[in-house]
Amino acid sequence: MEELGIGRPSTYASTMAVLVDRDYVKIEKKRLVPEDKGRLVIAFLESFFKRYVEFDFTADLEEKLDLISNNELAWKDVLREFWRDFTGAVGGIT
Repeated sequence: MEELGIGRPSTYASTMAVLVDRDYVKIEKKRLVPEDKGRLVIAFLESFFKRYVEFDFTADLEEKLDLISNNELAWKDVLREFWRDFTGAVGGIT
């Protein structure tokens, strides 16, 4: 996650714990191995919400959140942009 610029070091452990607790992955020999449930969720998200599960989307959003926390970017603008694009994506699902 760190190499991809997503998440925060303070949240890595809890993120991994949630993935294991919800049976999306299991840990074997210090590696994450996807479970059937995890594969199904990823297939669904990639089919219908591909943009929102891409690493660059997450990294870009986290950068914007940092700018918001530093009062360098208006949160309403970020939310408005996200919601406009997201509702368009959801509206296109048939």
